[in-house]
Amino acid sequence: MSLDLRLRSKLSLSQPLTSASSTNSRSRASSLSSLIYSLKPETVSWPRLRAINDAVYNRNARILHGDPIAMTASDRRIAIATSKGYIFVYQIQPQQLYTQLGNSRLSSTTITSLSFSLDSTYLAVGYHDGHILLWDLSNSENPLLTIQPVHQDIPIIQLAFMAARHTALISIDESGVMVSHQGGRTLIGYYSRPTIMMGDLTNHVPFDHVILGFSALPVGSRSQLTDSMGVMAILTADALVVVSTLPDLQTYFKVKRPKSTDISKGLCGNVAWYPATSASNDSTSFNPPYIAYSWSNSLTLFEVYSETIADSSGKESVILKFENRRQWQCTEPIMSLQWLNSKIITALTKSQRLIFIGRNNLKVLSTVDMISKHIKASTVFEDNGMGLLTSNYTHSFKALKSSVFVLGKSCFYVGILNDWADELFSALKDGHYIEALDDARRQYDGDCDLALLGLPQDDDVRHKLMRSHITRLLEASLNYVFSQEAATLEDLSDFLLTALTTCASTNDSGGSSDVYDTLYEKYADYGHESMFFDILEPQLLNGQIRTLPPAVLKRLVEYYISQSKEAVLEQLLCKLDLTQLDMDLTIRLCKKHQLVDTLAYIWNVLMADYITPVMDAIKSIVQSSDCDIKYIYTYISYILTGRQYPTDNPIDSEYVVSSKLNIYYLLFNGAAISYPPNTAVLHVNDFDDPSFPYLTALLHHDSFRTLSSLNEGFEDDLLNDDEVLITSKSQYQLKVNRQYIVDVLLGIYRQDNDSFTVRDRTFLAIFVARNCPKYPQFIRLSDSVLDEVIEHLCSYSDEKLKGECELSLQSLLSVYKPAKYDTLVVMLEKCGFYNALLSVYRNENRYLQILEVWISQMKSDSQSQEVTFFQSLPSLVKESLNKTSVVNRLQIETLIKENFQLFIKDYPEEMAELFSLQCPLLNEGVMTVYDDSCKYLYLRKVISMELSGGLPYKLDNAFNVEYAKMLRRFDHDKLARFVVEMGENDEIRAFLDEYNEVEIAVELLIEEGELQQAISKTVKTIESLGQKMVQSGYDELISKRLFHLLDLGFKALKTADNTVSIGDSDLTLNETLLLHLIETSVKLFVKDADASNDVLNTFKRLTQQTFTSAISEKQDCSDSFLKVFYSFLKRSSLQVTTLGDVRPVLNEIFLSYSHDEVILKLILKLLNDDIYQDLVNLELLRRRGWSPVHLECEVCGKKVWGAQMSFANYDEWQDHRLKEGGNGSSEDLQLHVFQCRHTYHTKCLENMGVKDNNKYCIICKNE
Repeated sequence: MSLDLRLRSKLSLSQPLTSASSTNSRSRASSLSSLIYSLKPETVSWPRLRAINDAVYNRNARILHGDPIAMTASDRRIAIATSKGYIFVYQIQPQQLYTQLGNSRLSSTTITSLSFSLDSTYLAVGYHDGHILLWDLSNSENPLLTIQPVHQDIPIIQLAFMAARHTALISIDESGVMVSHQGGRTLIGYYSRPTIMMGDLTNHVPFDHVILGFSALPVGSRSQLTDSMGVMAILTADALVVVSTLPDLQTYFKVKRPKSTDISKGLCGNVAWYPATSASNDSTSFNPPYIAYSWSNSLTLFEVYSETIADSSGKESVILKFENRRQWQCTEPIMSLQWLNSKIITALTKSQRLIFIGRNNLKVLSTVDMISKHIKASTVFEDNGMGLLTSNYTHSFKALKSSVFVLGKSCFYVGILNDWADELFSALKDGHYIEALDDARRQYDGDCDLALLGLPQDDDVRHKLMRSHITRLLEASLNYVFSQEAATLEDLSDFLLTALTTCASTNDSGGSSDVYDTLYEKYADYGHESMFFDILEPQLLNGQIRTLPPAVLKRLVEYYISQSKEAVLEQLLCKLDLTQLDMDLTIRLCKKHQLVDTLAYIWNVLMADYITPVMDAIKSIVQSSDCDIKYIYTYISYILTGRQYPTDNPIDSEYVVSSKLNIYYLLFNGAAISYPPNTAVLHVNDFDDPSFPYLTALLHHDSFRTLSSLNEGFEDDLLNDDEVLITSKSQYQLKVNRQYIVDVLLGIYRQDNDSFTVRDRTFLAIFVARNCPKYPQFIRLSDSVLDEVIEHLCSYSDEKLKGECELSLQSLLSVYKPAKYDTLVVMLEKCGFYNALLSVYRNENRYLQILEVWISQMKSDSQSQEVTFFQSLPSLVKESLNKTSVVNRLQIETLIKENFQLFIKDYPEEMAELFSLQCPLLNEGVMTVYDDSCKYLYLRKVISMELSGGLPYKLDNAFNVEYAKMLRRFDHDKLARFVVEMGENDEIRAFLDEYNEVEIAVELLIEEGELQQAISKTVKTIESLGQKMVQSGYDELISKRLFHLLDLGFKALKTADNTVSIGDSDLTLNETLLLHLIETSVKLFVKDADASNDVLNTFKRLTQQTFTSAISEKQDCSDSFLKVFYSFLKRSSLQVTTLGDVRPVLNEIFLSYSHDEVILKLILKLLNDDIYQDLVNLELLRRRGWSPVHLECEVCGKKVWGAQMSFANYDEWQDHRLKEGGNGSSEDLQLHVFQCRHTYHTKCLENMGVKDNNKYCIICKNE
C-alpha cells in the first residue's frame, strides 16, 4: 500500500468491451473491404465513338482514304490524318464531322505531324518530305499557306503554333533542326519567313543533334510575365533547355540529363508544360506554371516562377526561377508524357501502360493497361545507331482536360477520367451498396486519390459537396438491403457496420445525427434491435461515434439495463455527448440500478454540479457504514487533479477551479451543510456533529483512500496561497492551502482519538512524513508533532506497511533531525528500519556503525527486508577509511579483517585495488579466504598492480606462491609465464616440485641458465613417463607430455655453449646435453621393444623426432653431430652399442629420410608438370595475340582495326588466307601488337629506331 499510487476509475482501468457479434461483424467487414478494390470500376471509362470509328475505320473508308496514321486533339476538335493525305476534323461536342481537308494531289508524301492553333480554328500539317500546310478550318478547299521545306526530304516530326497567332509556327524535323516560321498577309496573299532557331543544315552526320521533345508554354487562366515571351522547352539527348523567343531568343534554364537515367532499354525523351492557373478557393493565390520532362525512365518536375529585376540603369528584365524539384523513376522508358489536368500527369510507357501520377508528390495514382488498344506508333530516327527508340506516340496519344485520346490500329478511343460520382454510381448500378457506402466514406474522409477522383483537397469544401449525397445514398442503400428477400443476417450486419462507420465520419465534421434514427427504426421494425446495439457498441467505446439522437439514446439505456449490462452501459454513456439525453429518465434509471459512475458523470458534465456525488456518498455512509462507496475516493482524486470522472479526460477549463473549490468546501468548511440550497442539512450523527463532519466520515470509512485522494491533490498550485477563505463567487467554494489541510487532519485525529486505529494513525503519519519534505515552504510543524509522527511510523501494526513507513521516515529525516538522537536509534533498531538507520548514521559520519549494520544483515538468516545502501560497497568502504579519525579507522580495519570474506565476496577486484592502495596490511586477509574463485580474482588484481608498477611497495613472496596455486587451478596456461616473470624463487620451485609441474620447472631452469639441471630433469621425467606408459599401457596425455619435454630439451640446447668442454670429454656442453637426450630416447625404444604396438610406435616416433631435431640443430656443423653420434656408439656403459642393437634405430632414421627424398621427388615432378602446362598455355596465348587497345597505329594514327579500315587490309588478309599462312606481299600492312596492347605498323616502328629482331613498345618499353 502506497499513498503515491494514483486512484483510478473502473472505466479508465477497463478495456473497451465488445460482444462476440460485433467482433464477428468487424471481421466480416474487414474481409469485405478487401474485395472492394477488386469491384471498383476502371480509372478511365471508354465510351464508344461510333460516328468517328464508322467514318474512319470502316473498310470502304480505308480503301478510299487510307488507314489512319496520325491524330491531334484540342479542347474543341479532333483531327485524324490518313495514309493517303486526307484529314478529318471532328467536333467533340456534338460528335460530328466538322470538315474534311486535303486530297492525294496536295502532297505525294505521308503526313507526319498535326497541330491545332490555340482557338482550334487553324490546323498545321507536316509531311515526310519537309512541306508544311496551314489550313483555315473555315475553308476546306485549299490550304491557306504552303511552306516549302527548309531541310529537303527530312520529315517534320512536330509542329506548334506560337502563342495565340494563326500564322506563326515552329517546326522540328527528324535531323534536329528547329525552324520558326513567321507568317503574315500582303496584298498578294499569305507568306512565311523561316528562321533556323536550332540545328545545322550543313551537318551531314545523321541524328547527331536530334530533338527528342518540344513544348511551348501556353497561356493559362492566371496572367504571367511569360505570356508575351514565347517561352518554350527543348529536350535533346543530353540536356533540357528553356528559352524565350520574344522579343529575342534568350536562354533561361539548362539542365543535363541525370546520371540515374537508365538508357539500357533505349533513349527517348518528352517535355510538357502546364500553364499558371488561379486557385479555386482563393482569388489572390495561384498555381504557377509547371514543367515536366523525362529521359527514358526518369521523370522530373519543376515549378516555374517569374519576376522582374532592374539593372543599374533601371532597365527591367524577367528572370525565371525553377523551384521545388521532384523526381520519379519508372521501371521502363516513358514514351509519352502529357498533362491530364492541373493535378495529374500521364505517362505512357514502352509496354503501353498508362500511368497516372500526382503532381504534388509524384505518387502513382493509378495504372491502366493499354495493350488492348493497340496504339498506333509512328517510326522516327530509323537506323540511328545511337540507341534512340524509334517508336513515337506523339501523334497517336493525347491527354488534356481530364480526357485521353488514343489512335489505335483498328479503333479511335476517347477515355474519360472517372470522378467520385462515377465510382459510386458504378457500385450502385451493380448492386454493391455496401461497397458504395465504404467508398463514399473514404472519399469524404480524403482517404483516397482526391486528384484522380476530382474531389477538392479542402476538407470543408469536400464535406459540403458530399454530405447530402452520402445521406441520400445511405437511405437508398438501407431500403434496398431490406427489400431483398435473399438478404441474410450477415448481409444486414455488414451493411450496418459500414453505415455506422460512414455516419461517424460525416457527424464528426458537422453532419446531422438523425440518420441514426433512420437506421435504428429500420432494424427495430424488422426485429434486429440487438444486432443494432451489438454493432453500435464498439463504435461508441472506441469514440468513433459520440452523438446519438434522443430517441436512440433513450432506447440504448433501456436496452442495456434490460440485458443486465450496466457495466457496459456506464462506459457507453461516459463516451457519449449527453446534451440530448432525457435527464429525468436517465437519473432515475441510474439510481435504480446503482450506476454511480454514470450518475456522477451526468451531474458533472450536464449540470456542472460536483457536490451532489459526494453528498450522495455521505448519505450512504450515514445510512449504512458497510456501504460500498469506494468510487467516491477516486472521484475526489479526479476532481482535485482536474480530471473528469470517470473518463480521465481534463475537466472543462471553465469549471476546473470551481470544481476543486467545491470539494474543498465540502471537506474543510468545518460544519454540515444543506445542498442543494434550501434543503435540509445533512448530519452525520444523530446528536452533535464532529468538526469537519464529512471529512471525518470519509476518514472513518476508509482512511487510506481518503488520504490518497488528498495526497494527489497536494501537487496542485492552487494550494500555494497562504489565505484560507470562502470565495465570493459561490457559497459552496472554499480556498485552502496545504498547512490548513494538515492541521485539520491532525486535529481530527486528536479530537477523536479512540475511534481511529493504529493502522489509521500510521496512514496519517505516512501522509505527513511524505508531504513535509516535499513542501517545506508551505508546511511547518512543531518538533513535538514531528516526533509524534516518527513514533507512529515506528509503531506500525501491519508488516505490509513496513516498507512504506520506512521510506516515509527516511523522507522526513532528510529535513528534520530529532533532538533525542539515541532514542531515535533505539527505535529504528527495534522496528528493523535499517535503511533509515543507515541514513542517520551517514548523516552523523558513523561509518563504523554503518559497516556493522551491513555485516549483521549479511550474516542474518532472515532476508525479509533488503538493506539498500546509498552507494556501492567499495565506495562506502573507501569513504569509511578516508572520512574517519585514526581511532575509528583502526576499528574499521579490525572489523574488515574479522569479516574479510564478506567484504570481498561480491567485489573481489575492486576491494583488492582499494585495500592495496588504502591499507596494504588488509591484503593478508586473503590468505584466510576459503572461496578459491574469490581469492583468485583478488590475487590476480593485486599481482597485476604490482607487475604494472601500480604499487609503491613489493608484495611478500607468499602472495606469489598463493597466486601460482590459484593459476594452476583456474588458468593453467598462464602459470608458466607467471613463474618465469617471478624469476629465481625457492618457494616457487618447491611449489612446482610439489605439484609435479616439471615442464614449468624446466622452463624456469632454462630461463635462469641452469641447462644441465634442465636437461637432467627432462631426461628423468621422460624415463619415468616412459616406464609408466610401459606398465599401464598407452596414454595419449603421457605421449603429448613426452614430445613436449623433448621440445623443451632442444630449447635448452639452443642456449647451451657449443665451445666450452665438459671435464675430460671432447664434447662441448651443447654436445653433451644432446647426447643425453639421444641416449634417453634410444634407451626407451630399444629397452622396451616388447611393449604394445601403440607404446612402441610412440617410442619410435620419439626416437625419430630426437634424431631429426638433432640433425636440424647441427645442420650447419655436421662435424659436431658426427662427434655426438660417434660418442653415442662407443659408450660402453649402455647395452645398445652393438650393431644389432643400433640397427633398428638407424633403420628408422634412414627410412624417414628415404621417405622424405621420395616425397620431394614427387613434389618436384608435380611442380614441373604444372609449370610446363602453364608455359604451353602462355605460348598459345602469345600466338593468338592480343586485342589492340586503340583502333589506330600509335605512330601514324591510321586505322589498323575495326570499322573504316582501308580495304587494302582486307585484300591482304584474303591473300594471306589463300596462301595458308604465307607472309603477305605488303610490308606496309604488317602489324606488331605487344602484350600491353599497343599496336604499330612494323614499318612505323622501324622508322622510330626499333629495327632489331627484339622489338619493343616505345610507350611501355615492353617486348
